[in-house]
Amino acid sequence: IRNNNSSRFGKYVNLKFNKDWKVMGAEVRTFLLEKSRVTNASLQHERSYHIFYQLLAASQKAGQGLPALQGKHPNDFHYTALSGTNYVPQIDDLKDFDAMAAALDSCGLDASEKVDLYGILYALLSLGNVRFGPSAEGSDVIVVTPQTEADLRTAEQFLGIGDISELLVEKVVKSPRSNQVYHISLD
Repeated sequence: IRNNNSSRFGKYVNLKFNKDWKVMGAEVRTFLLEKSRVTNASLQHERSYHIFYQLLAASQKAGQGLPALQGKHPNDFHYTALSGTNYVPQIDDLKDFDAMAAALDSCGLDASEKVDLYGILYALLSLGNVRFGPSAEGSDVIVVTPQTEADLRTAEQFLGIGDISELLVEKVVKSPRSNQVYHISLD
């Protein structure tokens, strides 16, 4: 459960044959197996993606990570607090963050691009804190709860987008025949 590589990625090999069934080439695709690890910790003591913990640890040091995360800890976010395991003695989140930041440097990302990337991670963590409930009028309409609107605004800010609260609580469908738009409330 503490293996950095614990089956999070899979490889798909697509073999290319000619009409005589001779191998002409191959294509290897890497894909994400455990998308649910972000929103659920399947086991007690299993952390979410390590990058979240690395970013939070680095942001506590001046000049590293994302300044907006200064003073924030894994227990402040639903996705990183799920399993109750925020720190693992065998894993040095700060050292691993430094290695990841160096890898981003070698890929040609400058400081502002790295901060933008860290902001996207912060937005994901903030979206995980957003909760939904009935509207104040007591109708069947589901809305973002007032207590978590600040988390939603943080996510919107760091994603560089406008208000998405309605998009999270309803599905918009456009009929191809009549061109009418239908708003369907999500439960």
